[in-house]
Amino acid sequence: MNDKNGLAVPTADSQVAFTIQGPGKIIGVGNGSETSLEPEQYLETVSMINIENLKEKQVQSVEDRPGIAADLKNADWEPAFKTPRFPETAKAVVYRGTFRVPDSIANATITFFYNNIGQTESIYINGQSVVQNSIDTKTGKEFSIRQNMLHPGKNNIAIFAVPFIKKYSWDYNNTNPGTIQVIVPAAQWKRKLFNGLAEVIIQSTGQPGQIVLTATSPGLKKNELKIDAIPAAMPAAVASVDK
Repeated sequence: MNDKNGLAVPTADSQVAFTIQGPGKIIGVGNGSETSLEPEQYLETVSMINIENLKEKQVQSVEDRPGIAADLKNADWEPAFKTPRFPETAKAVVYRGTFRVPDSIANATITFFYNNIGQTESIYINGQSVVQNSIDTKTGKEFSIRQNMLHPGKNNIAIFAVPFIKKYSWDYNNTNPGTIQVIVPAAQWKRKLFNGLAEVIIQSTGQPGQIVLTATSPGLKKNELKIDAIPAAMPAAVASVDK
C-alpha cells in the first residue's frame, strides 16, 4: 500500500476486500504472515441434512392436522413406519420429525429434495406451509424453502399424507422423506495487509478478455488491476511416420 505521495507504507495492516470481473476467478489470498489465521480461500458451503426422529399418528382425514405447531409435544406418537402395514381403512397419517441447520444461513439457498411417503402430502416446516396436497408422481420432488422459515439449530417438519396401503406384507413403500440441502454462498474475498502487502491468486477461465481485480478498504482509495487474458496457443500437431 502507498501513501498520498506514492511511498510504500510498510506498517499498513488494513483489511482489503477483493472483487473480480471478466474471464477469471480468485482461487486464493495470502499476505506472507506466518501468524495469520485468516482463511486462504472463501468458498460456498453445502450441507445435506437428514430428517430425524420421525414419528407418526393416524388421523381421520388429511384435513385433520395436529402437529403443525412448532412446539407440539409428540412423545406419545409411534415411531414412523414401525407398523407392518396400515389397515385398508386408514384414511390419513401425520408424520413429524426434526432436522438441524447450520448456525449461519444468511443468503442461503435451501432446497428440500423430497421422496414421496404417501399418495398425497401437505408439508409444514416450523408451522409454515411448504406445499399443499402434492400428489405422488413415483419420482422425487424439489421444494424451495424460504430462509425465514428456518432458524439455527433444531427445526420441525410435519407431513400430512394419505398413506400407501400395502396389499401384501412384503410390499415395499418408501420410508425416507428426503434430504434438505443448504447452500451458503462464499463470503467476499478479503485479506489483512502484512507489512503493507497482500497477495491474490487469479485463475483464468480460458476465455479471452480483460480481467479486472478491484481492491477496496474503508478509508482508502479503490484500486484496480487490469489483466488481458489471452488463450494459450495450441501446440502444433506432430505427425509420426512409421518406417
